Amino acid sequence: MVYLQVYVPDKNRFFDYRVSRKINICNLKSLIVESIYNIKCDDEFIRNNYSLIDFNCRRRLKDDINLCNYSIYNGYKFLLI
Repeated sequence: MVYLQVYVPDKNRFFDYRVSRKINICNLKSLIVESIYNIKCDDEFIRNNYSLIDFNCRRRLKDDINLCNYSIYNGYKFLLI
């Protein structure tokens, strides 16, 4: 398990999540969108409309890769756009 912070510009705040390192990036984005906006979306909509970006080095995380493939530690920050 890893603790993450996700900044959402629409809401102008950080949201905290505790997730497994084995979670797929697309599933993580889906979880975040569902919890913030209280809507259920399919994976194709999430892939096309939302990006999860590393807050430190500004790189996009690929949807088909698990979180454990990135060097992420507790308190790591992301940007959801």
